[in-house]
Amino acid sequence: MRYEYNLETRETTECPDAPPTPQIPVEITIVSMRQCRLALLQENQLDDVEALITTREQLIWWDYSAIVEKYNPMVQDIATALAWSPEYLTSLFELANTL
Repeated sequence: MRYEYNLETRETTECPDAPPTPQIPVEITIVSMRQCRLALLQENQLDDVEALITTREQLIWWDYSAIVEKYNPMVQDIATALAWSPEYLTSLFELANTL
């Protein structure tokens, strides 16, 4: 509760607090490679993902990227190959963001 003081009338008025601002959900779309690998390990998916990384381009991406982007075509290809739903991929990124 807050109060306002009117200098002219010398009265104090009780003013209700403003309603809380609603939280807007934020989609996690970027995590570090460390966070990504820890989340995959925690979900027992790391070995399955690493088995899919076979080309030199994929290997360079996997070994040298600092970040993992949810909408990167390689991430999407891995999710498709492992039959991950969009909701599961989202949950992986949310988990990774906490690690």
